[in-house]
This record gives sequence, C-alpha cells and structure tokens, in this order.
Amino acid sequence: MNFKKTLFLIVFALIAYTSMNAQLLVDGEYRSRFQTLHGWGMPVKENTDALFGFDQRTRINLDFKSEKFSTRFTLQDARVWGSEDIWNATGIVGKSNGLDIYEAWVDVNLGGNSSLKIGRQEWNYDDMRILSYRNWWTTGHSYDGILYQMHNKDAGLFVDFGLSYNADGENNASISTNVYPDRMKTTDFINIKKTFNENTYASLMLSIAGKQDVTMSTAPLLVKGTQGINFSLNEGKKATSGITANFSGYYQHGTDMARASTGKRKQVSAYLVSGQVGYRGNDSKFEILLGAELLSGNDAKNTDQAYMDVQHSFDLLYSARFPYYGGNITWFVVPTSGTKGTKGGGLLDPYLKINLMPKKGRVINFSAWMPMLATNVMKGTDTNGDPIYYDDKGLGYAFDLGYTHKFAPNVIFKIGGSYAIASDTKNHMTFGNNPATGDLFNLGQNYFVYTMLVIKPTFFKGKSE
Repeated sequence: MNFKKTLFLIVFALIAYTSMNAQLLVDGEYRSRFQTLHGWGMPVKENTDALFGFDQRTRINLDFKSEKFSTRFTLQDARVWGSEDIWNATGIVGKSNGLDIYEAWVDVNLGGNSSLKIGRQEWNYDDMRILSYRNWWTTGHSYDGILYQMHNKDAGLFVDFGLSYNADGENNASISTNVYPDRMKTTDFINIKKTFNENTYASLMLSIAGKQDVTMSTAPLLVKGTQGINFSLNEGKKATSGITANFSGYYQHGTDMARASTGKRKQVSAYLVSGQVGYRGNDSKFEILLGAELLSGNDAKNTDQAYMDVQHSFDLLYSARFPYYGGNITWFVVPTSGTKGTKGGGLLDPYLKINLMPKKGRVINFSAWMPMLATNVMKGTDTNGDPIYYDDKGLGYAFDLGYTHKFAPNVIFKIGGSYAIASDTKNHMTFGNNPATGDLFNLGQNYFVYTMLVIKPTFFKGKSE
C-alpha cells in the first residue's frame, strides 16, 4: 500500500471516529497586509524615502475535542513578500525558515471545572498589559508552557496558573546549554478573574519574568515581579449602551540588568497605571472614550544615590504595544530607549477615542494621543559640564484612523492610517543636534498606512452525536 493510500485511510478513519465520538474542526487563516511606513517606530528626517511592503500570515488549525481532552495544532507560515532566501536565476523557490508551529498543545480535563494545558499556546489576559498574543505581529506570539485552569462559570470565578521554562536545545533535542540569551528564561503567572455579569469583571494578575545575564560565566537569573489589578465595566462583546470604564494598575519590582553605584544589581521599583471612561449610545453604534496611561520613569534631577541605584522605568515585558503608548505609530514602545521611548523618563499619555458603527459589520475608529515625559530627562551638559534638562515635556501628537468592514463572519477587510507630529524634545531625544549647524534636524512627515484582508475558511467540521 503506497503512502497516499495510507494517509487517505488514516484521515478517513479519523473523520469517521470524530463524527461518532468527538469533534474535529479544521480551519485556517489567510491574512495579507500592505504597509506604507514613513516614521513608523521612530520619527524620520526630511528627504527620507518611505518604505513599502506586503506581509502575509497563513495558518491551518486542527482542533480536536473529546470528553477527556482537547488539542490544537496550528501550522503557520509568516513572511514578507519577496523575503525568500532560496532562488535561482529564473525563479524564486521558497523561504527556508518561514514555516513554524504556532500552537501545539493538549488540554486534559481534570474534572471539577479544572484542566491542564501543556505545550505551545497563546497567553492573553485582561488589557494585555502583561501577557499578550501580540496579534498585530505577522507571526503573532505564543508561549511554551503549562497552564492550569479552574473555570467555574456558574460562580463567575476563573483561575489560571501558567509556568514556562526555556532552554537552548540542539537538533537532536538534547539541551546544549542552560544559558538562554536575549530572551525570557521563564515567564510565570497567576491570574484570578471574577465576573459580575456578562460585561463587567475584576481581576488580579501576579507574574514573574526571569532573564539571564549571559555576559557572566554563571549566567545568573534576574527576576522581575509584576503584580496588578484590572477592572472593566460594560466592555467586551456583551457590552450595552451606557457608561463604560476600565482601570488597571501594576507595580513592578525585582532585579534589573543594570548595575548600581555599589556594583550590585539595581533593584526595580516601577509602576504602570491606566484609566479610561466613556459613553456608548445609540444602541452601541457610537462610543466616545477619554483616558490616560502613566508609565513610571527615572527622574534625572533626583541625584540622591539611593534613588539612582533603583530602576524606576517600567518594563513592558511581553505585553501588547500596538494599541497603547502613543497609538499605532509606536514611538514609545521601548521605555528605556531614546529613539523608541523616553530614555527611561516615563510616559504620560492622555488620549481620546471615538468609535462609530454606521452599519452592522462596519466600524470606524479614531484616536488622538498627546504623549509627554512623566519625569525630568537629561538633555546634555552645558559648557561647564552641568546637566541640562528638557524644559518642554511634550513629545508631540499622534492620530489614528481606521475602518473595518466585515463582509461575512470569516471575511474581514481593514484599512487604517496614522499621522504623528514630533515635538522638539522628541526630535532631539531621537537624533540630537545636527553637528554641522548645531540646530535640530529637519524632520519629514511621519505617517503609517496599511490595508489588510483576513479570510478564515472552515475546511471541515465534525460534530459529536
């Protein structure tokens, strides 16, 4: 019997078994996106050319569910068009590293509303400030870990306990070294969520994340803890007309990579606070939101040694970036960076959002952001060597506009654009002064435009009798 016949019989037997005893769902995702970037990620100088490109994500999902366990296997190809590295003079053959496993887990039913999920999986909680699947990325983001869940829907109580530990392995699956450079060695958390009705909840997040200092022979594990609360009122798919609100606050502590004046590691004491209130009316076809987020940072004017030996800049870890921190232009997603952040000076970011739904399946989103420094940041030194600080804490303005058209439940078209204006402070923080003139560099227009088509076909669906 040849391979194709054997494969056909296996698939046929699986489908037959599924139709009698369990559920099998085979579906997919085709996501194509065209982008124009000119100032996305950081401001650009004048006479800088815009960048253009297509990226594409293709997934096939196999979901199997029975009384005792369920599984998911997601095969993913994520690429930029033209990024293939295998070609010849007459054609492009393919990409050697574009194919990957995005999810591969088994979820065992332990009874009593409890389950244990083992393998590569998505972790996405609350407002995505600590753990997120970062879906804007072409690749997305999944985690190798173990997840215990106790979900009592009747009581509205949901407890999730996740553990991960990463090691560097060779092709033969042996562990070649205990050192895991430039990435999280471990990410662990407990999330406790209490729902009060279909659209209101409160949650507690307790997490730790550990990273190794690979510059040392012992590669010590440096651990940061982040704990916080999240409250959401009248939000989500079951939201109704009326007042809406969201509040979250997180405190971060632990050990930083940087050294203190004593030579020891800096300890961490940082926080993130966000709040949003709004009103949804006209049968949820109109929504206006006002909010602000505050990331703590280091105050350069505070020269007390005990203060300087502590890291006050909040680490965003594996959180979502695209919907926060100055909007989709993403100028402030690495807080300690000068080009993509505020040089560790924190961020205060008030914003306004307006969402309209003129017809079912059609949504218009608008947002305006006014980011500014939350603390004093050193600009440089004067001729005497004394420090100079930024007098203007304003970092500019950013605007996002988007439109979503859902032609069918599994066919979605999106188009959006962002425009940002950098202040002199952000200009100097990014580029410094022009050495030829001593003045600020002239900046170009900063914008970002994208169109995206998402199609999610269902190839096969078997239901239990």
